[in-house]
Amino acid sequence: MLGSICAARLAQNTARHDVKSVFQCALSLLTYPTLFMSKPFFPLVAAFVLSACATTTPTNPPIKVTPMIKSSHTWDGKAIAYPNGTAEVTGLLIEIAPDAETGWHYHPMPSFELLIEGTLEVTLTDGTKKRIEAGETFFEVVNTAHNGKNIGTVPAKILAFYAGTVNMPVSVKVPLAAPASK
Repeated sequence: MLGSICAARLAQNTARHDVKSVFQCALSLLTYPTLFMSKPFFPLVAAFVLSACATTTPTNPPIKVTPMIKSSHTWDGKAIAYPNGTAEVTGLLIEIAPDAETGWHYHPMPSFELLIEGTLEVTLTDGTKKRIEAGETFFEVVNTAHNGKNIGTVPAKILAFYAGTVNMPVSVKVPLAAPASK
């Protein structure tokens, strides 16, 4: 009876990756030599102890890191360069209603964005278009005029971080005619 209770605890502690408790259970089994020798417990104890030692990382770690984006270029292929001066990072939540547009503008600094919700289409002056869906991350174009339009049916929500300098505007409006067709 004692052997089966300890074996059950041994299995539970191994599943929880509680190495200390696994060793304590294994040692308590060894203190009952007649029980230990009369049953085929040795392979069982050895397997549990070895598995606890081999897998001490929990299956659901308390911290999970998922890479979202990494690049040295914006989505139009240009190299990302940080402006000179005292650094200032600005984070914004931008919401664009369905069928609304940002108007032609450019960013004089790199920005890193996550489209939380909606569908966005960004158009450059040469007619190049980029469609962005909810959940996508991207490096916005720098010093390049563009217009963003919500082509979805729900508000487009963008989480944007701009890496600029103190007193530098994150966006500059540009009066432009319609882009070239592509």
